[in-house]
Amino acid sequence: MKRLILLLLPILSLSLMMACNLSGGQESQANIDDAVASTVAAQAAAQSEIDAAVQATTAALPTLMPVATTEPVVVTNTVVVTVTNELPTESAADYTTMSEEELLVYIDQTVNQAVAATSASATASSSATSDGDVSSSEVETIEVYVSGAEEAVELAEEMIDYYYAVYGATATAAVDELAAVEAELAAISSSIVALNDTLVEIEATLDAGLALAEETIAQLETAAATAATSAETAMANLQIQLDEIAAMTGAMQANAAETIAAASEQFATTLANIQPNEIASNPTDAIAQVQGYLGLVQGAMADNAISPDEFAAIAQASANAQASLNGLSGGNADFSGLSQSINQLTGQLASGNLESALSMFNGIAASMPAVPAGSPGGRRP
Repeated sequence: MKRLILLLLPILSLSLMMACNLSGGQESQANIDDAVASTVAAQAAAQSEIDAAVQATTAALPTLMPVATTEPVVVTNTVVVTVTNELPTESAADYTTMSEEELLVYIDQTVNQAVAATSASATASSSATSDGDVSSSEVETIEVYVSGAEEAVELAEEMIDYYYAVYGATATAAVDELAAVEAELAAISSSIVALNDTLVEIEATLDAGLALAEETIAQLETAAATAATSAETAMANLQIQLDEIAAMTGAMQANAAETIAAASEQFATTLANIQPNEIASNPTDAIAQVQGYLGLVQGAMADNAISPDEFAAIAQASANAQASLNGLSGGNADFSGLSQSINQLTGQLASGNLESALSMFNGIAASMPAVPAGSPGGRRP
């Protein structure tokens, strides 16, 4: 019996040790799992904060699109109409393709976005320093806002410079208002630069695994306060200038509407009195006339504008092409339909409806009929 007990004791001890090790291993693994879960949750929270900042800044930044207008606009005796599906190759987002009033509206919007982004970066900075420390994720969040403010300020300054270059010689009132806007943008830009410099210093310290000094955190607080003050001051001062610019834009649009009416009347008179002066006697020359007509239309609409001289040339080419097609349309439904399409397109151009005209132009260009084989040449007056 004693021998049996002695034999069982080591076995019992070994079993207890294995149980303890298993329990300890399970407890250690549980601790590891908890730590991993906490880390993943913290990373997700940080990323969520950054994503929110990106979305907010993206929403604050201006979208580079022309200001949509329901009525055409005229500048210096030229009918100008915003066309969303423009014929030229330049991007519709390019402010250099905008009319003067569209550009002023866009400058107004961009300046407001620059002020909003600056204010947001200051708020994010103050929030980050409120607990006496700044984390890497908080730095990334602030940098998103700062980047948005920098881009908006830069874009506004570029557009103002462009306005000076194109309209500065004649638009003295707007130039004076924009000069005041530039001064406020310079103050905003200076505060953003100071804030960004501090963020760069903080980021370098955190990347090195070092603790932030109280002086550095205080420096960020000061930069944030300066940016907030700049944004508030700019908004108060800019409101006067931006209101003046908005009033100018409204006056321009009113004058444009009057000029459009006069231009449309002139174009209608030109179209009513035009007579064909060259009629093709065969399909080949008739199609060549249509192609010449389309070339004139394309060239006139390339700058979203039609001058009286351009329309006179288009009207003459239209009359010639229609007369040629009508004379050759016997039994040719394509020629008859093409003549009607040209008449409708010219009418849209006369009324200043360039967006509708562009759609018609594309339809005609895509459906040009083939020239019958062996068609003889020749034209008749």
